[in-house]
Amino acid sequence: MPSVSFGGSWRQPEGKAGGVMIYNSLTRSKVSLVPIDPSGDSLTMYVCGPTVYDAAHLGHARTYIQFDVVRRVLRDVAGYDVPYVMNVTDVDDKIILRSREKGVTTEALAREWESRCLCDMATLNVERPTAMPRVTEYMDEIVAYVEKIVSNGFGYADGKGSVYFDTTAFEKAGYGYAKLVPENVGSAELMAEGEGKLTSTDATLKRDAKDFAL
Repeated sequence: MPSVSFGGSWRQPEGKAGGVMIYNSLTRSKVSLVPIDPSGDSLTMYVCGPTVYDAAHLGHARTYIQFDVVRRVLRDVAGYDVPYVMNVTDVDDKIILRSREKGVTTEALAREWESRCLCDMATLNVERPTAMPRVTEYMDEIVAYVEKIVSNGFGYADGKGSVYFDTTAFEKAGYGYAKLVPENVGSAELMAEGEGKLTSTDATLKRDAKDFAL
């Protein structure tokens, strides 16, 4: 993907550009696809995977089919080597609540729906990712990452166990927030998607309505 500087402006990455053009949602224009790989032969893809607490639905199918098509075009038509990584969220508030309802462990519930999701995607002829890291396998790294965000002044703890991303501090630093999809800024529904089901709904815990749980 194109690189975006922390100053908020986009710059064309240095490297070997191929004949593929992609749409840059920051500049609202088509730009040359430039691989990070110095050889120009490899393109890495990272796709946000499922939160495995229930059955896959039509939205999952649309998402993974479309990225599977992108992967195949880049690999089979454009000739790139395409390592494809898709994470699996195997612990979060929804999973915890559902496991309590079912009387099973969070791990058992997550593994069941992860397996079923993969079977559903295989039925749709969606290829398996090259790697599928699970959230539970990288908890130490996630905690360290969140701590780094807080230490940089872009996150804060609410004193009740939750940590939020400080969108106001991010904007004041000149980075801008949600520039890639500006039409979504201020959407209460989209912001609510980032809040855990077990998190207090007391809005006063957040410094700004746009802040979201890390």
